[in-house]
This record gives sequence, C-alpha cells and structure tokens, in this order.
Amino acid sequence: MKLKEIASALGIQCHGDVEITGIQYDSRKITSGDLFVCLRGNATDGHQYAAKAVAMGAAALLVEELIPACNVPQLLVENSRHALALAAEAFFGFPQKSLKLIGLTGTNGKTTTTHLIKWILDRQGKKTGLIGTNHIIIGDRVIPATHTTPESLEISSYLRQMVDCGCEYAVMEVSSHGLKQGRVSALNFSAVSFTNLTQDHLDYHDDFADYLASKQILFRSLDQNAVAVVNYDDPYGKEFIAVSPVTPKTFGHKDGADYRGRDVAITPQGTAFILDCEGTSYQVQTPLLGDFNVYNVMNAIAVTRGLGVDMEDILESMAQAPQVHGRFEKVKAEKGPTVVIDYAHSPDGLKNILTTANEMKKGRVVLVFGCGGDRDQTKRPIMGKIGGSMSDFAYVTSDNPRTEDPASIVAMVEEGVKESGGNYQVIVDRREAIKEAILHAKPEDMVVIAGKGHEDYQILGTEKVHFDDFEEAKKALALYE
Repeated sequence: MKLKEIASALGIQCHGDVEITGIQYDSRKITSGDLFVCLRGNATDGHQYAAKAVAMGAAALLVEELIPACNVPQLLVENSRHALALAAEAFFGFPQKSLKLIGLTGTNGKTTTTHLIKWILDRQGKKTGLIGTNHIIIGDRVIPATHTTPESLEISSYLRQMVDCGCEYAVMEVSSHGLKQGRVSALNFSAVSFTNLTQDHLDYHDDFADYLASKQILFRSLDQNAVAVVNYDDPYGKEFIAVSPVTPKTFGHKDGADYRGRDVAITPQGTAFILDCEGTSYQVQTPLLGDFNVYNVMNAIAVTRGLGVDMEDILESMAQAPQVHGRFEKVKAEKGPTVVIDYAHSPDGLKNILTTANEMKKGRVVLVFGCGGDRDQTKRPIMGKIGGSMSDFAYVTSDNPRTEDPASIVAMVEEGVKESGGNYQVIVDRREAIKEAILHAKPEDMVVIAGKGHEDYQILGTEKVHFDDFEEAKKALALYE
C-alpha cells in the first residue's frame, strides 16, 4: 500500500510514492518498508525510538511531533493512537465494512455475554468472530489473548482475517482502557451493550467519573440504525441511556425493563426464569448458574433480538449454552468437595459468585482469593470484607502480584477480612492455599477459587510463570480421601 493512501484516510496531504509493507508501533518488530507509529504511553514514548525504527528499515513515521533527525516521510497528527486506528483500517482494507460489529462494555459479564451472543448467531448460520479476555476466535482458530481489547492494529488485523474466512459478525469486549486510548475509535458498531459498572481499574483512571466517561464513549458515536442495550437495574444505566443517540432497549429484574426477568430458580443443573418482553412471557432455561448469569442471558437475548434473531431460536440456543471457561466453572472430579473456579477480581464480581455459591451450597462455602498487584489498591480491603462475610471460611492468598510484594497485597486484603469477622487463614502461596482448602473441605462443601479463572499463568515481577487453578485443583482432588 502507498503511504499516500494511508495519509488520505487520515485526511493528510502526502507527496511521493513510498510503499508501505506493514505497520508497527513496537520498534523491536520493525522490518523493511514498515510505517512506524510513535505512540505516547504512561512509561515510554515511541518518538524516542523513531531513529532506531528508521535504522531497522522503517520507510515512514506517524508522529505527533516532527523528528528532524529522521530522513524519511513523516505523517504529523494530533493523536497518534487515534491515527493508528484509522491507518490500520486503511491498511487492512477496511474489514469492518464487511462485518456487523457488536461491542460490549462494563465491569463484569462481558466475556460470558459475548460468548452467548456468538453461540446464538453461529447457530443461526451467521459465522461470528470474537475478540475478548479469554481469547480471539477466527473461524476454527483460537488465538490466546493478551488484553481484553487489543491495540487497534491487532483489531483490524483480526477483523481482516474474520472477513477472509467468511465471518458476517464480530463480537468483542470493549474495555475502558481500549475506549480511553482510542483502540476502537475507527470502528462503527452495529450493536453495543452496557453490562454494569462497579469499582475497578482505578489504578489507571483518574477517578470513578473518568472510568464511567470512558465506558460511555462506546455509546456516544452510534448511528441511528444501531442497536443499543443497557442494564436497567444498574444505577449507572441511566447515564448510558442519556448519552446514546438511539433509544436503548433495557434488561433487568425491575419493573419497566424491556426485557424483565423474574421468578429465578437456581439448581446444580442450571438456571430457569420467566422473561417478560414484547408483550409475551417466555420460560428461559440455561445450564449456566447464578442470577448474575440471568443478567448475561437477558443481555444476549436483547442484543440478538435487536439484530433480528427469532425469539424461539434464541431460547433454544440458551437451553444448550456452553460453559465459558473459567466463569463459575466446576472442576470435574470423582470425589471430594464441589470446586468452582471463576475470574471474579472486582468487589461486585466476587459478591455475585459468592451469592450464587451460598444459594447452591449443601455444606460450607470455602473461598480461596486474593488481589492483583500494580492495580487499584483501594478495592483490596473491600474485597476482603466481602470474601470474609460471604464465605464460611476464606483462604487469603496471592493472585498476580506483578511487581508488588505478595505478602503486602495479602495484608491489605486481610484488613477487610478481619473487619468482616469471618473465619480465615492466610497462605500466601496460591498452590498451597488451593491444596489446603480442598483437602480440608468436607464432601458437601463448595470450594470457590476466585480471581484468575481461565488464566494459565501467574505474573511474578514482570515474568509470566505457568500456573493454572484448574490443574492445581485437580491435583488436590486426586489426593482427597
């Protein structure tokens, strides 16, 4: 592709006939003919690596300030992150134009709901790609994910691959980071949804108001033909309704919701409820467990109905919905307590899974949990209090400590557990905590291991070390007598 074609997509005049063979924002990945995009981050500034990129073969630069020392064409823009999104779409041939994009934002529920939407659409013969926390799905390929919402360059590359393999739809989780950093600023969504909003990521956002405003970006730029869906029960739902150019459909338990769930019944085999919508009452059944999953199911129903899927087909799909890996997922075992693993790493997420565990328990609820390092510290005692008060016994342990001292993180969580007055034990080593919890549980107990879910690693310092809660739980269950 010619540099002037990318410049045209950015609304910039560019003279000359430079051929661009690729786009990179990481100078270490530069190959001859690439356009190097200088991104400003919290820790580094890509402009500092421009000369290195040129020396490695970069044919042109995309910059926020001209770099006289680099004798290659330079596209000057106000915001290189937003420009990267447009440049990536142009370079990959605007794949979004051949797809209907569905974006979900919110604190909890995005992963399960995106998988439910994909499940419904796929069963309608509408091939659907997925971008999210667990992985990226393109046709039959499953690609490990590194971020909930990748950088815009990767998003456009994935969308191109989806189009090339025949996808009609792409459903994606859209994080507050991704929205604030403009990773999806070049995308036009056919449908969007707001799941809920509770405290999270305040290590990155200036305050909760900034977190909310970042989430709202997804709704602000919708066109009049888009589908918008909002959680009616969430106290911040009205904030999303207020900024949406189209009138959203709502879901929830409260009177007034367009999709209203009631009479919820939860058993070890699944969840059933009545859904009032469109002037009719429907019986909904799903193998997924918990009232929090009732919200996810209602959300998926509202989105896919908005996209034109028949209600009977949706209900049939919900009755056979697959388990999403690491989302209140049982560990299979012939003996021992029931062991459930979940990704819950926010106060609301932990509260939701413990509510369900208490509704299902036959004996005690035994909890294994902690908090991640280099993340919002204010939620640690809050999660500790929830964990201590909503379990019969809690093991406070390490999560992903990153560059923080694991014992210091655990101590902050322990403050909240102490305040709750609950029974607990501190075992910083996560492997030992899981083993201790399972081996000391009775067969009728439920052991809930929270925080990491699908992750098969632990971040120690800046290094990822293999660690899988499922593997550790199975090892402990094999020793159970």
